[in-house]
Amino acid sequence: MDDLFSHLHNIHSVGINFRNLLPARMVPIEGPFTENRIVLRTGEVAEWAYWMPAGYARAFVEIPGEFPNEVKHQTIKFWKPREIVLVKDSFFKQQPSTHFLEFSRDTVLRSISYDQVQFMKEQTTEANDLIVKILSDDYAEVFDRTTLLTLPCKERYSVFLDYFHPRIEQYFELRTIASYLCMDQTTLAILRNGGRKK
Repeated sequence: MDDLFSHLHNIHSVGINFRNLLPARMVPIEGPFTENRIVLRTGEVAEWAYWMPAGYARAFVEIPGEFPNEVKHQTIKFWKPREIVLVKDSFFKQQPSTHFLEFSRDTVLRSISYDQVQFMKEQTTEANDLIVKILSDDYAEVFDRTTLLTLPCKERYSVFLDYFHPRIEQYFELRTIASYLCMDQTTLAILRNGGRKK
């Protein structure tokens, strides 16, 4: 739990009562997963928030393809190790999700349910402050990706790898990453084969 408390403390300072209560509110460690796993689908309500000490996650939506009945995945977000993973609108508002949530193989999780988060809100002042700050990060996340997508393709790819580490390519298909970077899969393949940093 030390890495989680360190992460939370960087968002908002947490006290002894919070530290004592939280571990018992969370389910035991799950993983590592042996294959990629979708844990939330469009239209379902997110009942869980996750601390991910190892692994990767992504959120995606389904969009029409070029051919009749073809469906493509448009990746809208990735998470890297040691981040909190949750579908914010669905989880905090308890409304149907507008997208899917998928974890990669080798992922390890500690999860907490919506009901247990409500318990933490009732028992501690920090839980409310943490939620407000986690929700306020939405603007920064949107801004960062918007800025990323203004970069030339080669630089866009380089910044992506610097943040998520090249090992992310071991867990998600090339087309998944290309969709996140809003570039053609062929373009990304050329960049990956010829322009990757050693």
